[in-house]
Order: sequence, then structure tokens, then C-alpha cells
Amino acid sequence: MNCWIILILVWIEFRFRVESVEMIPYYNVFIPTNSSQTFQRCQIDIPVSSTELNYEPKLDLQTIRNESFHESIEFGGRYRPHGCQSLQNVAIIVPYRNRSVQLQIFIYNIHKFLSKQNKVQYQLFIVEQKDMNQFNRAKLLNVGFNEAIRWNNFDCFIFHDVELLPLDLRNLYLCSDQPRHMSSNIVRFAYFYEQLFGGVCAISTSIMNNVNGFSNRFFGWGGEDDEMRSRLVRKKYQIQRFPSEIARYIKLSHPKDNLNDPNPQRFRLIKESYRTSEKDGLNNLDYILHSIVEHSFYVIISVEFKQNKN
Repeated sequence: MNCWIILILVWIEFRFRVESVEMIPYYNVFIPTNSSQTFQRCQIDIPVSSTELNYEPKLDLQTIRNESFHESIEFGGRYRPHGCQSLQNVAIIVPYRNRSVQLQIFIYNIHKFLSKQNKVQYQLFIVEQKDMNQFNRAKLLNVGFNEAIRWNNFDCFIFHDVELLPLDLRNLYLCSDQPRHMSSNIVRFAYFYEQLFGGVCAISTSIMNNVNGFSNRFFGWGGEDDEMRSRLVRKKYQIQRFPSEIARYIKLSHPKDNLNDPNPQRFRLIKESYRTSEKDGLNNLDYILHSIVEHSFYVIISVEFKQNKN
């Protein structure tokens, strides 16, 4: 009898949690939250004053080295908003190799930006490719997802190139109910990207699992973001974007990377996606894990890949 009572109570609690998911409108997207404590939730009201909108990144490396980080950044690159409960638990995943200057500038500015927003609970993960094969951005993103989910129960993943810095504080680092391309307006190029899905994107944990993550086959530059877009479209997701005046990023310059040459097979791999995506992604991800090290302002995950012939 007691077992039946326990089962009924568990079912009621589960049903309440499912039904408590609320969709909060923000500009042209809907932000889901599982929080039932509405009086403590971080408010995502649209700012009224124009002075609240812009963020000026600091790009001088010497200035950054001389400044201290926000005191509320916890060891391992974790941040929790003050005075309110975040709508989601967010992991920021940054694929990386041999760009130490850009990495220092990025880490400083992304923490400053998000702590100034004070609306998102997040942790920063740097995923480093240690081998000398061609760079595989998408596979590093899969590794970041796979390892971060073991750390915490993240609702949302922001996949973020190291050379891009956000400029508008209305650009919330949260997932919506659909995949969101966050960096559609890179001001250095004065262009609005309406069809791409690279740079910075927000994908919920459930969507990542549903599309089997990114492809692991793209060694070298290009194609992996287009292939991911194909996966999402085939699963009937609609890629969302904030208005261009909000989705503004600046792109840091960097030297040419001889281990990130344009992938000559990228167009063929994109065409093959419709028949390969179910078996190429999170479910066949392989890598050699060198180390996972917590630093003061981030976690760095170092891995090695074997470059397979496509």
C-alpha cells in the first residue's frame, strides 16, 4: 500500500514539473523555464533606457591583464545571478587551439558581459584540440556537450567561437524553444547573416540530443555549421534570431592557422548529411581525453582526435 502511495506522489510531482514549464516571450522568441518560483526568477524585461543596451569590450591585452575579474565569478568559471534565480542552467562551449591572445580577451569580456547582464547562471568550458590534425570545430563542440553534461544538469548550450564578442546587453545567453543563431550581425563585416548557423548559437539539451549533435566528419575550415543547419531543418526546427541591432558581435583578428585549411570535402559532406546524420554525431563520438582542469575562470578540456578519411 505504501509503495502505491509513493508512486502516486512521484507521478503528481513529475506532472507538476512538466506542467510548470513556462514560455516567456522575449522579442521574437520564447524562453522556456522550469522554475516554479516566479517571484525569485530573473526578469528578462526589455530595457527602456538606451544607456543600458551597449557593452564596450576591452581589447587591449595589457589592460586586461592588469584588471581583476568580477569578484562573483566562482572557481571553474561559474556564475550565479545576484538576487534572482536564472531561468536556465547554461554551459558555454568554446572550441579552441593555439589562440592564446584571443582566448584571454574572450574570457575577460564574456564574464564581464554576462555578469553585467546578471540574468544567467552559466559555466565556461574551453575545449582544446591537442593533436596536429586539421581543426575539427564541430567535433570539439560535441566533446564539450558530452563532458559538460557529466558536470551538471545543463538546460542550454551556447556554442561560441573564441574570436566573437557580444556588443548588446539585450542579447540574452539563454536557449529558446527553437535553435537560435546568436551572431547574425558581425559588425566588422557589416553584414546580416540570415542563412548561416555558425559563430555563436544556442541549442537546448533536448534539441542537441534529438539531432544527434554536430557531425564529426568536418576536419578543416567550413561546412560544419551548414550541416548542422540541415539537421535542424530536417527535424522541423525553425532557426530563430534576435533583431540585427541586438545580435551584434565584433570579430577579433587572428593569424592564419595552417591547421585549419578550407575543407575540400565540405560540400560533399553537407550533401551526404541526410543519410549520415543518424549515425554521425553524439552516438559515434570518439576522442582521447588528455585532461580536464578547472581554472579560476574556466574549465579546459583537452582532447586528441584521429583524422579519419571521409
